[in-house]
Amino acid sequence: MNTQNSLHIIITRDYSRKGYTHGHLTIDGVRVCSTLENANALVPKGQYPLSLIKCKQYSRKMPVLNSNCPCDRCPKLSLT
Repeated sequence: MNTQNSLHIIITRDYSRKGYTHGHLTIDGVRVCSTLENANALVPKGQYPLSLIKCKQYSRKMPVLNSNCPCDRCPKLSLT
């Protein structure tokens, strides 16, 4: 891994309630924001490569864990 261009991003899960998990996100040790995740769809604990891709729906770069997934399979598109 190229450490010159890498960021250390951590999601800390503080507690879970009915259907959601509350936590916070830090980047390189700096707390950036609170997080709210669907408790039934949490990404398993671990280290993952993160890619930035151009999102056709939002016309901007979006972070994704799996950059091999085509835009037509985006879960957001199936909700509209």
